Amino acid sequence: MLLLKLWSFISGTITLVVQGTGLEKFINMAVSRGIHLWDITRIGPDRMRVKVGLGGFWPLRHISKRVNCRIHVEGKRGMPFIFSRLKRRRMLGLGAVTFLITLFVFSSLVWSIEVTGAKKIQPGRILEAAREGGLKPGTAKWQVDTEILEKNIRREIPELAFVGIEIRGTRVIIDVAEKKFANPQDKRPAHIVAVKKGIIKDVLVVAGQPMVKEGEQVEKGQVLISGVVTPEVSHEVYGQEELVPAPIPEVKHVRAQGIVRARTWYKGYGERKIVNTGVKESGRKVERLSIKIGGKEIILKGPQKASFKQHRQKVESKTIANWRNIKIPVEVLNTVFYELVPFREDVGQDGARKLAEDQAMAYIKKKIGSDARIIDRQVVEVATGDENLVRVSITIEAVENIGVNKVIR
Repeated sequence: MLLLKLWSFISGTITLVVQGTGLEKFINMAVSRGIHLWDITRIGPDRMRVKVGLGGFWPLRHISKRVNCRIHVEGKRGMPFIFSRLKRRRMLGLGAVTFLITLFVFSSLVWSIEVTGAKKIQPGRILEAAREGGLKPGTAKWQVDTEILEKNIRREIPELAFVGIEIRGTRVIIDVAEKKFANPQDKRPAHIVAVKKGIIKDVLVVAGQPMVKEGEQVEKGQVLISGVVTPEVSHEVYGQEELVPAPIPEVKHVRAQGIVRARTWYKGYGERKIVNTGVKESGRKVERLSIKIGGKEIILKGPQKASFKQHRQKVESKTIANWRNIKIPVEVLNTVFYELVPFREDVGQDGARKLAEDQAMAYIKKKIGSDARIIDRQVVEVATGDENLVRVSITIEAVENIGVNKVIR
C-alpha cells in the first residue's frame, strides 16, 4: 500500500469528477483498456469522483465522449505537477533540486553524537574512545559498524558494563551503563531524626540512645535516637558511707540504628464532574508534507488546509545542520491535522464520587511511605454548590517508620 502511494506521487495523480448517464459504461471501458481507477465515489445520481494516473488521463477523455459523459479536473497531485510549477520559477526550482540533493547527502552523514547514561565517567572520555574507533561528526553512516564500535569502547573503558549504539537519522546515541562497585557502609556518627510529624507507636533501638517514647508527639527534624551516647554512672553505697565514684566514661559518638514507627495522617482532595463535555480527537488525521525555502513554502503532498470543522495541528520541522557556520535556510515541514469532535460523558453521581476518591488517593500515595500500613480511612463529601460537581476529602491514618539517619556535624 505504501509503495502504491509512493508510486502514485512520483508518477502523478489526477482527481476527476465524471458527470453523465453512462457512468458504469465509463468505468467498464476504462478497465477493459487497462486504465487503473481508484477511490471511486458516487457523489450524486449522475456524478462520481475517481482518481487516475497521469498516463491514463488522455485516454479517458476519448472514453468520456463515447459514453456521453463530461469530466472535470478537481485536483492534481504528484511530482510532475510540482516540477511543472517550478518551471515557471527556475531559480526556485533549482533551489528545490539543490535542496533535495543536499538533503540526501547531508542525511547520509553523522552530524551529532550524544552520550546517555554516564554518571561518573566523563562523556568526553567516551566520545574520544568512539573517535578512535572511527566515529566522529561527518562520518558516513554506512561506515559505522555499531557492533565493532561497542566492543572497542568497552575495551578502552573497562568501567563500562554496557555500551549500546543507535543511529537515529543524522544523530548517533551512545547509551552506556557503568559497573556498580560495592561502596563501604557509611560508618559516620549519625542521629536518627523524624522525616515527618506523628505520634510514636514503638521504638526499637539497635545502637544509640532513645530520645522519645511511646505516645509522644514528635515534629519533623526531631531527634528520635541519638548518636551521642552518654554512659550512666553508678554509685555503690555501703552502710552510711558512699564510695568515691569511678571516673566518668567518655561520651561516645555512634551511628544510631533502629526503627521508630509512628502514627501519621494524610489528607487529599479529589473532584469530578458528573457530566463532562468538551472536544477530543476522533482518530482521523490528515498529513501535509512541504518544503520551506526562505519564506516560501511549497506543498509536496497533502492539503493546504484541513477540511475538519475543528482540529489541532502538530508541525515537525527538519533542517540541515550548519556546515562551516553556513546556515542553509531550507527545512522540511511535516504537518499533521488531528480532527476534534465534541463529546459528552455522563458518569453518574456514584461514578463521579468513585473517580474523585481515586484522584484523592492518588495524591496521598505520592506522599505516604512505601512501608506504611493504613489502619483507618475516612471519606467525606464536600459541598460545592454545583450540582454537576462532586468533591471528596479523604483522611488516612497510617503506621510507618519515620526515622532516617542524619550525620552528626
